[in-house]
Amino acid sequence: MHPNNLTIKNMKILFSLLLSALICTNLYAQQKDELGTLLDKLNKVKDKTTEKVDILNQISWEYRNNNPKLGVTYGKFALGLAKELNYDKGINKSLSFIGVNYKNIGEHSKALEFFFDGVTESKRTQDTEAEGHSYNNIGEIYRLQKNYKQAEEYFKKALDAGTINQNDILVAYAHNSFGKLYKDLKEYDKALDEHLKALEIRKRINDKKAIAASIENISKIYEVQGKMEDAISSYKQAYEFAKSFNDARGMATALIGIARIDLRLEKYKESEENAKKALQIVEKVGDKVYQKDSYEVLVNIAKSTKSYEAAVVYQDKFLSLQEEIYNDRLSKDINYLTTSFQDEQNKAQIDLLNQRQQNTYIIIALVVVGLIVSSIFSTFLFRNNKKLSKTQDDLKTSMDTIAKKNEDIEASIRYASRIQKAFLPNRFELNVALPNNFIFYKPKNVVGGDFYFFKEIDKKIFLAVADCTGHGVPGALLSIVGSMALQKVIVDNKIREAHKILQETHDEMRRALRQSQDGGGMEIAMCVIDNEKNTLEIASAKTPVYIFQNDMLHVVEGERVMVGDVKVESMTFQNHTYSLKDIKKIYMASDGLQDQFSSNNNKKFTKKSFKDLLQQIQEKPIQLQGQELESVLKSWQGVESQTDDILVMGIEI
Repeated sequence: MHPNNLTIKNMKILFSLLLSALICTNLYAQQKDELGTLLDKLNKVKDKTTEKVDILNQISWEYRNNNPKLGVTYGKFALGLAKELNYDKGINKSLSFIGVNYKNIGEHSKALEFFFDGVTESKRTQDTEAEGHSYNNIGEIYRLQKNYKQAEEYFKKALDAGTINQNDILVAYAHNSFGKLYKDLKEYDKALDEHLKALEIRKRINDKKAIAASIENISKIYEVQGKMEDAISSYKQAYEFAKSFNDARGMATALIGIARIDLRLEKYKESEENAKKALQIVEKVGDKVYQKDSYEVLVNIAKSTKSYEAAVVYQDKFLSLQEEIYNDRLSKDINYLTTSFQDEQNKAQIDLLNQRQQNTYIIIALVVVGLIVSSIFSTFLFRNNKKLSKTQDDLKTSMDTIAKKNEDIEASIRYASRIQKAFLPNRFELNVALPNNFIFYKPKNVVGGDFYFFKEIDKKIFLAVADCTGHGVPGALLSIVGSMALQKVIVDNKIREAHKILQETHDEMRRALRQSQDGGGMEIAMCVIDNEKNTLEIASAKTPVYIFQNDMLHVVEGERVMVGDVKVESMTFQNHTYSLKDIKKIYMASDGLQDQFSSNNNKKFTKKSFKDLLQQIQEKPIQLQGQELESVLKSWQGVESQTDDILVMGIEI
């Protein structure tokens, strides 16, 4: 179109596009990756200065959630340099941030060590703010360990320190910690009151990021209380707040929260709209982390609506983003770590060159001798060269063909893994329904025959752990059949009793596997928690369920049958019913861990050892028990290859 022919309407469209571009540019500038900026700054600071200590500490803090092990590394760099420079403020922050990272790894004893050192150091330097934060951090460790009395004492010390010194940030942190403590104690009204106090202070001092965190905590309290409309309203408030200062990540967080709640309420259309809106916002600013979170919600929506093709597509994008995020961070870390130690590497290179110079004549002599020896055999080698060359060419062609086939097979298996993961339960929904849990899931290969199942319907929670015949791709395919059969029986057929669920699932799987004559199937433990009747129902096929009833371990043995076995026309299961008030913990496990061989004595771990291990770890927080199982397995297994798929689920009532 000729410029003179532009209409007023076209000018308006052009202006609108330019305005949108300017808004997006502004958002991107505000949302630039903080971690990347800090790492760039660090590479530019070559001298040992307090500025470098501050940047290292900031990086340690940024890593606390997504890579706490690396957070510890950067924190220790900062601590060493701060001590060298006698930089007291830097020392106090390093001790605090290292402790926080250790806490997030789950190494609570090491975290406490650094927090208590922080108290000592802050008292020496009369840094009352740092002392108060150390008290708050110590209280947080005790809270995680369920030592609520001591947690309350240290939160009180933190609150007093903040109040005396009129430090609003510390006072708000203390109220926030009390909120989490009361939430653990299920005193939700008190928890809400503390979070509201923290929010009021943070609004007064305009601490925008902390405001968003408080609103999120308040939303979670409403969610646990079952006040879904209040939770959504709170998230909407967070969205409007984030929108007021163009915080793309804040807006996305709120929308994702709303989408998750709508998903629980089975408002699939609204949930999908909010998840896609969140995705659209973070795509504009190029934030991969929140794109990943948005796709995770979309995966769960697709699974809930049985849109399995969409679930696989979303899962593929979710995993791709997860891999990109990891690679981006790894690249930045390698760049810094390489630059950091350049001086040491240069020194080592000079030493190496000096050593080479000293050995020059020896090397020359060896080369000459080698040439003489080579000439003796050259005639013999020349005669056989043509034959060897042809053999090598044939061998290379064969190896290239095999490599290509292996590459195709590995790609197929990786994709199969993504499909299988799309059928696993939504961990967010599981954590909301049963906050105190762990799942230790380790397939023998990339995919496996073990899977777990979760569904919450009509105040009933349905949990299952299953071990399908075989492992690898055949086991994975059978696990998908089993998962879909359970979904159909519980959701579509509305079967609610544990023993009837297994009976119906057997029939569904037999119909699905009617052409198979292998006699395969799955071993499965099924638990139904009825929060209205306050009961627990258990039925199982070959898979025992371990329950701690009045602090005593009881084992509910399963029927000696395989669900889905095409050779068995029908089967019945016994229903074991218990009162929830007597049950402390529930464990379900496939036989993978029990059958694992040791590299020391070539013996299996055994069912008895597994029972003994469960009794030994009872006093530990349930979230740490999964880590303990993994640690014991590694020690037992040693260099021995994994025998079978491994799956253990633990629930604290």
